[in-house]
Amino acid sequence: DPGKELRRSYSLLRSKGIVALRVTNVHFHILVYRISQWFAPLLRLSGMEKLFVFHFCLFSPKTIEILLRRCGYDEIHVWNSPLTVGDPYKLMKGWGSLGLWIKSFSFLIISAIARGTCGKILIGPSLEVYARKP
Repeated sequence: DPGKELRRSYSLLRSKGIVALRVTNVHFHILVYRISQWFAPLLRLSGMEKLFVFHFCLFSPKTIEILLRRCGYDEIHVWNSPLTVGDPYKLMKGWGSLGLWIKSFSFLIISAIARGTCGKILIGPSLEVYARKP
């Protein structure tokens, strides 16, 4: 229950304390899931099992902000989280440095879109969120 957890963290924080979160970006994972359906045979041949991750709780930038505000937080900042190093989900088995290059190039594009839209379009796989207790 993310709301329960955030209300608990709110009660533990001092005034002006900050909560930091990394949450899964629902927009990214739904988009990648839909695209992957078109290329499923090719992805299997390439050794990629899946590019998307669905957790029990997924958030968009707007929904995590709404939840934090309901829990009492303010000064909420949401942006694309930096990508993890390596291949923690083993999505690109045997791709070596090519996989890292693809990942780095993808993040460059994701970051450019975020900067170009002043943070209004966040399409990274994860979101980094900071909120302050008043």
